[in-house]
Amino acid sequence: MNKGVVAVVALGFAFGACNRHAPEPPKVATPPAPPKAYVMVEPPSRFAPAFVRLETTEKVDVGTLGDPVQCAGCHADVVAQWDPSAHHNSSFSNRFYASAVDLTRKHRGNKTSRWCGGCHDPSLMFDGATATTIDPLIDKDEAPKSPRAGDGLGCLVCHSIAEGARVGGGGYLLKYTGAFKEPDPKDPKAVAAHKAAMKTKTTESPELCASCHKVSLHADVNGKRWLRGQNDFDGWEQGPFAFGGKKTAGFLYAPEVEAKRCQDCHMPHEAAPKGDLSAKPVGGEKKVRSHRFLAANTALPTFAGDKETVLRQQAFLKDVVRVDVVAVRRGPGYQRVEDAKIVPGESVTIDVVIENTKVGHKFPTGTVDSNEIWLELEVRDAKGQLLGKSGALDKDGVLGSEAHRFGVLQLDNDGKPALFRDAHRFAAAGWDTTIPPQDSRVVRYALPVPLDVAQPLSVRARVLYRKFSPVFTKSACVNEFASAPPMKSCPELPITEVSADTVVLGAPTVAGKPDAFRRHLAYGRGLLNALQEDVGDAQGPLARAVELAPHKAHGFIDLARMYVRQGRTLDADAMLDAAQKLDPETPVIPFLRGVARYEVYKLADAVEPLRLGFLRSPHVVHGAELLGEALELKGDDLGALGVIQQALHVDPESAQLQHLQALAYDRLGMKEDAELARAAYLKYRRDDDTPKLRSLCKANVPGCAREAMPLHAHELSLP
Repeated sequence: MNKGVVAVVALGFAFGACNRHAPEPPKVATPPAPPKAYVMVEPPSRFAPAFVRLETTEKVDVGTLGDPVQCAGCHADVVAQWDPSAHHNSSFSNRFYASAVDLTRKHRGNKTSRWCGGCHDPSLMFDGATATTIDPLIDKDEAPKSPRAGDGLGCLVCHSIAEGARVGGGGYLLKYTGAFKEPDPKDPKAVAAHKAAMKTKTTESPELCASCHKVSLHADVNGKRWLRGQNDFDGWEQGPFAFGGKKTAGFLYAPEVEAKRCQDCHMPHEAAPKGDLSAKPVGGEKKVRSHRFLAANTALPTFAGDKETVLRQQAFLKDVVRVDVVAVRRGPGYQRVEDAKIVPGESVTIDVVIENTKVGHKFPTGTVDSNEIWLELEVRDAKGQLLGKSGALDKDGVLGSEAHRFGVLQLDNDGKPALFRDAHRFAAAGWDTTIPPQDSRVVRYALPVPLDVAQPLSVRARVLYRKFSPVFTKSACVNEFASAPPMKSCPELPITEVSADTVVLGAPTVAGKPDAFRRHLAYGRGLLNALQEDVGDAQGPLARAVELAPHKAHGFIDLARMYVRQGRTLDADAMLDAAQKLDPETPVIPFLRGVARYEVYKLADAVEPLRLGFLRSPHVVHGAELLGEALELKGDDLGALGVIQQALHVDPESAQLQHLQALAYDRLGMKEDAELARAAYLKYRRDDDTPKLRSLCKANVPGCAREAMPLHAHELSLP
């Protein structure tokens, strides 16, 4: 036999002998099956188009839910605070609400007003309902005149909610357990049981607030398709205040921000002079959680003649944002106002920064379509002569179209503004000038300087607030649908100065300004909101912020944001490397590293930094959207689904997450799940008509084209 063959045979015998005595090879674990599609949409409700869920074992007596008298014996201070609040006056005693509901019922039918009633009129929604039957009083024409129309949100509405709903729309679960039984204050067991029932994890959760302060419009309401309406919740949860700035990823670096819930700001501790039995020692004084729910509604107390509540609301609004006349510009360069030298006959622009320093969500929010918040600016010469102004009111108190407004312009199906809280007409947003928490915006004014000007020039800027426009206010006064007859005399709503700044060009900075680092940082952040071709203007202020505070990561991170916008990945990485030495734990840095690669289509390289950012801050939906997409393009559909579905628990109405989920299921061959996810995507995605409606607005509505631009200049009107 050939020696080679012998060797091979011998080797085979040797291996065979070894194999006879070798252990069985380990079995390969079966890979986990992909998760089923996550397609949570609005909670099914017998009270549709509201999302309200009611659980009851007996017929509902709404007097139990709406009557505060049953609580006042033990909770005198809480009831006294609640009485003038917007929660109490949420129903048809609120003329503005009644006026809006009247329009909805006339155009979309009585049943559609249930969409409003789940949050505003629970007494009219639940009266007489059982586990299987409903007969909402709100459907009937006599609803506004019902004695229950003055209940608003009674004590036991919020305190009977067992589950909140992050999809909003009034989608809470209310458990009705029968007639209220007042506990004996002298019986410790009864008091303990009462406290356990009234103060639950739900009442302390921001999701309770989201149930009504996050709004979805859908086809049953606007006759078109799903649209995001009022949303106080997402701006908070996706910003630095939800978990604290050290734990939040995203574009904004704000590690100094402490975590705060809705209740911490809108229900602060307040003295209890009436001896409320729920009062507890706070700072050496017995206090309760305030049930005034202070925010910004100065209209209701004005109509009620309640000057004290107006003043409280105005005090709450004071300095929630910061206004800063910061720079004078000539072309691409800028001068700080204290260094500005004005030449007679030249044209300059004045840059004003508005920084959202204290609001935990966007500024403004709530009914952003009907609130009036604007920036007033005046320029005067050394003799006090007015050289130019923006944000003036006409003789009827109407704000001119040249003013810079903060809010959202809602459009109807014809691209026309919906200005009467007529949500049934909302189809698209024409512009959105709200400011996220800890972010800023720059408002720019063009000033032609007269040849004979007396120097120095002074500039005064003020952020002003009025709850509703005069036109809407007058329509509410005469509306016959409210629970009271039309008013013979319509009160004028107050204009509140939220924040103000006055500077003299070329003069030293006055006392009270924030430090130079903070001013430059806020200015640079505002300029980062420009179009891509102009974002480089932020480099000067941000570089100066780094010079002033090289021990802080803020300036480096914001410079990196600028480079990301410009597609300069290496420069962005250099800035992020410098920032990481100062703060190695923040989720913002890996998030931005991932975005830098995503923006130049290096999606495979984006996975690991995005994954790190997501692990450190899993509640940030945009980070999950980018990571899910990057994983899918890398071929890891199973890994992408894990990220996507975790984020869908945070925001089930994210069209992008639903879209990515559908694509992953397509590739995995799970057609039924793909179709479920795709149906959710098609429901929540932006309406195809949105660009057309915005174009109509820009062409036909004064100021619309200007306000739709991220950074634009306003012409100062000459006297």
